[in-house]
Amino acid sequence: MEGLQNLWSNLRLSEEEDASIILEEVDVSMVKSKGDLSLIGKIWCDRQLGKQVVESTMARIWRLSKPAVLKEVGRNVFVLSFATHANKERVEAGRPWFFDGQLFVIIPFDGNTPLQALKFDAAPFWMQFHNLPLFGMNKEYGVKLGGSIGNVLDVDVDNDEVG
Repeated sequence: MEGLQNLWSNLRLSEEEDASIILEEVDVSMVKSKGDLSLIGKIWCDRQLGKQVVESTMARIWRLSKPAVLKEVGRNVFVLSFATHANKERVEAGRPWFFDGQLFVIIPFDGNTPLQALKFDAAPFWMQFHNLPLFGMNKEYGVKLGGSIGNVLDVDVDNDEVG
């Protein structure tokens, strides 16, 4: 192990290798504009899925005005590119999605985070509680009940906040 540490401590980069790479604002803005119409999704499945199969199946399920284009960027991880903001918002609002019975976690596109650091560990679900007492059928109790399971995005109640 000491031999490896000695070799590593003697490693030096040449001037050419040590040069900084500066990204032009034009390049960054092009990726950002594509990112505005994109989402990233991961299908939680043990077997490798083919991009073409996922793309054609989800096109039938989503029924968008123009099909989304999928680009595989990791094992069962895809960048979903949409033709319009309305199509992107429709897919995002329709979560959770499933492919072949497996959860398809979809998160906002983030061009700054490395792929390995993206977290596909949460997905929004609609929850329904049954047999609640009438005094518990309001927004406040909905937030408390939902909060016992996870983060609450919304509670479906009338304008008077009673369900």
